[in-house]
Amino acid sequence: MLEPPTDPGAIKCNDSGVLPAIDAIGGAAAISVMGGGIILEQTSEDGEPEHFTLYYAAPLLALAIVYFSSASFGNNRITRCSELKEAASRVRSMVLPIEPSTKPKKPELDTTP
Repeated sequence: MLEPPTDPGAIKCNDSGVLPAIDAIGGAAAISVMGGGIILEQTSEDGEPEHFTLYYAAPLLALAIVYFSSASFGNNRITRCSELKEAASRVRSMVLPIEPSTKPKKPELDTTP
């Protein structure tokens, strides 16, 4: 079994939340467009945009699900990366080097019979 690294700089992973945030914004935009299109189709007097619910709502919902899944996966990876780096920094602070003795020790002889 491999030992976890004790240097947080040795852990190569991304701990920025920018990409998951962009994915979440994309999912929210897809849901908004879907909702707006359905509302517009149902409330317009001439039925425009025609067949929006039939042709566009399901693909937009699928797109939103993909974006939200991607955002969730990315957020989980970032959380795990941050936990690993934090654990490595805790281990590093606990492991302190032992100072070598400046005087060499003389062997003790056992003189008891």
